[in-house]
Amino acid sequence: MANVIESIRNGLVEFDITVENDQLLDKMYEVALKCGVDSGEIANEWIAFSTENDHCLLTSDNIDKWDSKLTSSRRPKKKIDFIQDTQVSRHYDETTLADLFGVDNEDLISTYGTSEDKQQLGHKRTSDQLTSAPAKKVAASQNNGYRPTAGSPLSPTTGGQLHHSAGFATPNSKFVPPMNSTPFAGPVTISSSPMVSTPAVRYSQRSNSGQVICSLNDASLPASWHGSGGKNRPKLCHYNEATALSEPYRYMYQTIFAKSTELNDHVENMIGLIRKTHGLADPLSLAAVSLEPAIYAGRVVSDAVDGGHMNASSVLLEGTRRVSQGRMVRLNLSQLKSYSLFPGQAIVVEGNNCSDLTLVASNIYTSAILEHPYREFSTTRAFTMIVAAGPFTTADSLDMEPLHDLLSIVASEMPDVLVLFGPFVDADHKMIKEGQLSQADHQVFFESSILQQLKAINSKCTQVVMVPSQRDVHHSPVYPQPPFLSKKSPKASQDLHFVSDPCTLAVSGIVMGMTSTDIIKHLSGQEAYQCGDAATDRMARLAGHLLDQQSYYPLHPPHEDVGMDISRALQHCQLPVIPDVLFLPSELRPFSKVVNQTICINPGHITKGEVGGTFAKLQIPAGPLNSLHTLIGVQILRI
Repeated sequence: MANVIESIRNGLVEFDITVENDQLLDKMYEVALKCGVDSGEIANEWIAFSTENDHCLLTSDNIDKWDSKLTSSRRPKKKIDFIQDTQVSRHYDETTLADLFGVDNEDLISTYGTSEDKQQLGHKRTSDQLTSAPAKKVAASQNNGYRPTAGSPLSPTTGGQLHHSAGFATPNSKFVPPMNSTPFAGPVTISSSPMVSTPAVRYSQRSNSGQVICSLNDASLPASWHGSGGKNRPKLCHYNEATALSEPYRYMYQTIFAKSTELNDHVENMIGLIRKTHGLADPLSLAAVSLEPAIYAGRVVSDAVDGGHMNASSVLLEGTRRVSQGRMVRLNLSQLKSYSLFPGQAIVVEGNNCSDLTLVASNIYTSAILEHPYREFSTTRAFTMIVAAGPFTTADSLDMEPLHDLLSIVASEMPDVLVLFGPFVDADHKMIKEGQLSQADHQVFFESSILQQLKAINSKCTQVVMVPSQRDVHHSPVYPQPPFLSKKSPKASQDLHFVSDPCTLAVSGIVMGMTSTDIIKHLSGQEAYQCGDAATDRMARLAGHLLDQQSYYPLHPPHEDVGMDISRALQHCQLPVIPDVLFLPSELRPFSKVVNQTICINPGHITKGEVGGTFAKLQIPAGPLNSLHTLIGVQILRI
């Protein structure tokens, strides 16, 4: 027995479990004898049980639980005695089938017979038989407890004949036999009407134009949305010209090793910022076992199968090359009351790494403080903005009616700045997919149908900012995405600004972040979240991830619709400072919320399929720049 106890002890040592108490080993040996576990497999069985139960420690109580589980799992299954059905088997022919279903032979022949049978049946039936209902059918239905109601497919008003609606009819079918001959419990009404759904109101038939969906800082909203008419022309430029993407570039030429190296360096930099923000110690390697709480760091990786939604049981933590040599461990979140994680997120974890296979987290740090923007002025002039996101056509037409309606509002109210997000020529539009516009016509359509109209409003003192989208069929589908036209192009004017996706602009000293990529929707499809005691606002939480990770697109790997160039993204897709306003157009519900003193706005899309969508208006009053989140008025309205 001593050799067996020593064998169990050595087996546990292989999993970094040291047991000094021989009584625990004796108890494990007794459990193994009772349950028929080989002595060489005792350590493996215990590790499997411990892993399934949050890496529980080797104690007497836990051994009792292990004993109960082994006993129940190895209990022999009861033998099931199959009782032979003593019911006399019946053989059915055309006569007995008619008795069973309550129909006559002619109906069976017309339903299941061959073409010759049906031809003979046609000669046999007379005109009276074709117009009258066999009495046997009605009698049979009455015997089964069925009471047809007026207007039902089988009712006295229909002569007892069964009529099928178009939605339920089958070729040449006149009778559908029941699944069994059990009588109905009570009267049943057969409805032949199809499912009723409310049809979508087309764009031209909408009646809720101008309806306010949501607003922010109502006290700052003006009685009239008219702009300054050019008197207070806001200065509009990139916040940092040195890091702004202003020209096309060659993309997708990186090697896998170069991509992973740059991504690793970015994660290390974010970990340093998070540690500095929260005053945390240097992280340990993920291979370092620690029974006491220690600091670990890395990026979140999803273990979900086939790119599925990440959940609490599929969260992994990948360490950096310098500290952990890229080692990966499973992250146990059972001790946390609340968390919000997504793939690609750089985090610092405080927890126990008992077996170097699973890290039990007791606290997770995800945010790093951004710098405040440098401002030339302490106050700002008042100005107004209108913000809208495409597509600017309905799903059933390439007519620019929604854009016409938007520009009518612009011509009437004369805002100082108009921001338009793509897509402008939507690659997902049905008519473009079908090739009704040739590839050579895409750019022509963009210039003739959109640019010409936008240039016409410049005379009314409105500056126009155009942000491209990866769904623009006439433009490079890469992220970050260069502007439509470069500064050297003669087609651009001083009132028509072409910017990249994403970009950070300064408008009269106010820092505005913009991206047309639907990062909010992409994050919502991958976030593993638990709210704990206090519920949080989902949209604000998703937008807050961008501020915490200092990136316009912190999700990695990116959504399948995003063709990301890692090197360029790390250069041009990072938030340089805390933005005052962050525009995040999304297919999710529109919102305007204050998140960490930043106003985050989802203006929605100007169209949704064949119906009208929403856009946003902003009123920036004159005042100090240090409390803009309490001063800027926002309204989101239906077009």
